[in-house]
Amino acid sequence: MIEDEDDILRGGAGQRTDMAELGQIADLPSVPEDWDRPGAEVARTLIVFPSLKHLPRPSAAAIDRGDSPRALAEPWADWPMPLVPAPDPGAFTAALRARFPWASDAIEAYAMDLVGAPFAAFRPRILVGPPGFGKTEFARAVLETAGLDVTVYAAAGQMDGGSFGGTSRQWGSWRPSVPAQGCLRHGKASHGITVDEVEKAGTSRRWGRLDETLLPFLERGSTARAIHDPALECALDLSAVSYVLTANSLSGIVQPLLDRAPPLHWPAPRAEDLPIVAAAILAGLRRDRGLDVTWCPDLDGEELDALTAWRGGSLRPLRRMVETILASRDVLARRMPN
Repeated sequence: MIEDEDDILRGGAGQRTDMAELGQIADLPSVPEDWDRPGAEVARTLIVFPSLKHLPRPSAAAIDRGDSPRALAEPWADWPMPLVPAPDPGAFTAALRARFPWASDAIEAYAMDLVGAPFAAFRPRILVGPPGFGKTEFARAVLETAGLDVTVYAAAGQMDGGSFGGTSRQWGSWRPSVPAQGCLRHGKASHGITVDEVEKAGTSRRWGRLDETLLPFLERGSTARAIHDPALECALDLSAVSYVLTANSLSGIVQPLLDRAPPLHWPAPRAEDLPIVAAAILAGLRRDRGLDVTWCPDLDGEELDALTAWRGGSLRPLRRMVETILASRDVLARRMPN
């Protein structure tokens, strides 16, 4: 203590002139070479689930079965979850334009969200356009092109908003909210949810309206960083989850939802986009049937000519036409000699 008092009186108490020695003693982390580069300090993780010690400790059997809220989320409790890095906006735009050349304005709107973003995330929007124009496919493509895992939540006929916001632990059918389930399922703080045909959800408040249940999840401020989960009985940080909503019209959509997810016009595919659209449909059919290009080759010139009756608009008639071509291939193959 006397030596410390002498150091204080002389000034510079506790200082060391040998910085290398100081680094060895304090085990200081090394300074990255690009520490002063703008944007060098980016978010890579986020704690979504806080400590769950307020919940009853699950039994060994409950942990094995995962049938208690704490047992389900405990592995990530108070532990950082990874965030998906933001892709290059230019590459993101180019990839989507190659698939949706008729939707430049919509693509630009989502690409702007990635400029300077610390991680892959998008502002909530409602893609509005007539049925069959490819809104859902585009919503998935936006999220997947950014590297996000996707959950498609069908809102049509949904009469229970609690199925999205979660069910209370006091019920045997408890479950976390859909965004929280996505974090647990993918093991990431950032992922994407497509709420399809949001205008077709039920309007009764008896079990909670879906459009009203969505409101806090679509907030971009502090609200999304502290959303109470009824199953886990605590606030979760779901601010890194992205939402893309689709609707055939704005009829029946409440104004608070439009305030949080502004509508974005979705244009009709054009006749000149036929080769690109048909190729995308064929690729989807390959994926659905588990085939590769060897067994399901690209459409040739004659097959594309057979599709020229499609003059743009809804993609569903075009999909049926492509399916007919594939069926004719199968018939022709059976008729060919071995």
